[in-house]
Amino acid sequence: MQILKKLLISTLLLIILSGCCKINVNIKIDDDNKAIAKLYVLLNESNLKKEGKNIHDVITYLRDNNFQIIGYQPITEEIDGQNYIGFNCQMDTSFITISNNENILSIEINNPFKEFDINTDVINQSEDLSFLEKIGFEANINIKTNGPIIDYENSQKISSKELKCDLLGMEETVYIRAYTSDFAYYSTYIGKILSIILIIISIYFLIKRLSYKKKKTLD
Repeated sequence: MQILKKLLISTLLLIILSGCCKINVNIKIDDDNKAIAKLYVLLNESNLKKEGKNIHDVITYLRDNNFQIIGYQPITEEIDGQNYIGFNCQMDTSFITISNNENILSIEINNPFKEFDINTDVINQSEDLSFLEKIGFEANINIKTNGPIIDYENSQKISSKELKCDLLGMEETVYIRAYTSDFAYYSTYIGKILSIILIIISIYFLIKRLSYKKKKTLD
């Protein structure tokens, strides 16, 4: 839970508690089997203005608290009729480990915020953070693979190539096994089908040969 507390402080806790905040870490596995990670932060524009803040104040705050933001881009979005402002930026992918074994990737994703060293007593000892969801706070890791997913742990499957993990409850590493591509996926099944066909053909000719020998013996 200490990991999440650091995350909350790193995204302006006072603003979060006064309105909605959306945080998304989007991870995509590219054609070279490498991870690309982007951070998206959206804050309710109306509540941000009430605090006398703007998105540049948020960027400055995060940087002052050792959050590396390089090449960020301001973004705006309308959600449920309300205007949100924020930014997206590239993230260091050291929290992601990928290995390739015969066109099957083993992917491990740790909490990207666990290394932040921000000391604070603002949240005190509270372990129940369910109230954050009620006021519109969301924090997710969204994962998209290049090939179909085989199996996974500690995340929710959205589609054959997409997973989602709730950062509010992320205490464990996310484990994923996925094909490197659609071609690798179909090649595997085509190979299995061809093997089955060859076995069936072999059995057919074996039975035919045995029948021929049996008939010849009877003659």
